[in-house]
Amino acid sequence: MSANFQRYNVYRLGVSLATLGWASWLVVEGDAVRPLPLFRVVAVALGLLLVSLFAMRGRVVSSRFLLLQLALDVVVVSILSEMSGGLHSFFTLLYFPTIGAGAYLLRRPGALWAASFATVGFLAMLFVHHELRPTTSEGLILAWSEAMFRIFAFFLMALLTGHLGELLARTGEALEQEQESSRILATERDTVLDRVHAGVVSTNGAGIVVSLNPFAIDLLGDVLGRPLTDVLPGVGAAGETTWEERRPNGQRWVCTVALLPRGGRVVVVEDVTELARMREAKRQDERMVEAGRLAASLAHEIRNPLASMSGSLQLIREEHPSRVVDLALLEAERLNRLVEDFLDMSRRPVLVPRPVDVHAIATEVCEAFTRDVRYAARVTVLCEGAPTVAHADPDRVRQALWNLVLNGAQAMPRGGQVTVSVQAAPNASKRVAGVEIVVSDEGIGIPPEERTRVFDPFYTTRNGGTGLGLLLVERIVHFHGGYVHVSAGDPHGTRFNLWLPSEAPLVT
Repeated sequence: MSANFQRYNVYRLGVSLATLGWASWLVVEGDAVRPLPLFRVVAVALGLLLVSLFAMRGRVVSSRFLLLQLALDVVVVSILSEMSGGLHSFFTLLYFPTIGAGAYLLRRPGALWAASFATVGFLAMLFVHHELRPTTSEGLILAWSEAMFRIFAFFLMALLTGHLGELLARTGEALEQEQESSRILATERDTVLDRVHAGVVSTNGAGIVVSLNPFAIDLLGDVLGRPLTDVLPGVGAAGETTWEERRPNGQRWVCTVALLPRGGRVVVVEDVTELARMREAKRQDERMVEAGRLAASLAHEIRNPLASMSGSLQLIREEHPSRVVDLALLEAERLNRLVEDFLDMSRRPVLVPRPVDVHAIATEVCEAFTRDVRYAARVTVLCEGAPTVAHADPDRVRQALWNLVLNGAQAMPRGGQVTVSVQAAPNASKRVAGVEIVVSDEGIGIPPEERTRVFDPFYTTRNGGTGLGLLLVERIVHFHGGYVHVSAGDPHGTRFNLWLPSEAPLVT
């Protein structure tokens, strides 16, 4: 109501200034109408306006106060009408805006009260101006007929504007309720988007990112205003509503896109990196179970005859040295190593964890490998980083690193450098501290379509390889509660990233 009262005061001020201007024009033109009393009436009206504004400043405007203002306005209109021609004065038209103001301020009751005030003021003005006391009976009938027509118009105006005021009030209340409901829904939506563990990105019709929730900012960064195709290249695939984004850092995201009713799109981005690793670990476990069963049966079928064959070959070589016998012994040793690898793979690694300096272990492995006569002439091993502590079994970590360095050296038939880098690297998703070990080489590399198979049992691209070395590395890291993944090297070769927890419990 206070806002409506302020608007009504603007209307009153406009009428007062217009009347003041008209009176000033009359003075200039020398019209017969009395301009000076008009100045006084306008001055009184402006004074009443200022008094009402000052009196109600910071207060709640009551209905009685509004009715008093309407009554005073009717009095001012009546005086102006009497001073400027009575029944035929231009100011008599101001009764109707006053009735409309009553409907605007107080709905139908206000309009009816304003019409009643206007009737009393109008009749009083006619009596004072002697409009209702004509000298002839015909004039009397005509004067009262015109007066009654005006009064009828007042109340008809009151009924119509009152009805419109009721409709306007109900519409305003409904609009306020809708706005409040929209505000509540918007608040609930923002709360959900803030709490949901998935990125939500929306675009306009031109494909420009216009909003992101906090999780989307964590995943993508501040990409507001950028084209969606630059942020998520997979969204450009025709007809695709769900696709997977693979990031350079090894993260895997599942994205789902939907069209918005008013144009644009919304994309939900879920980080499934850990889920993918869990699935891969489960797949590895299943493969290791099958390999373990095979290893158990092969161990009984091969190991005992192999031991007898090796012993016999040793005796033959002592009595009759021969290159053929030496080759047979080498192959027997290779078969024995294969059986041992099978057995290691089929058994859960026995870990004796304790706080160890991973960088020191990596340095030992690198120094020992440089003394291997098979690779010393063509392979350089470099260890980088600083002392970094992890909760791990030093022997098993040394075994994993040796296998990775050996794998890198074997991947460089023409020589090159294997680099081992150790640094602290907390796991953001698990929120635990850890150590990252990066082993990279300058070899021939692994094709992207085959990188998911490098930890499969018996998978190898090298002649004479068993395909179990990298699987043993993955098992060692897994049972330490860490993870390992492979990617392309920079600028070529292969890069293995291992992560071990600093204090996390071991996998059971």
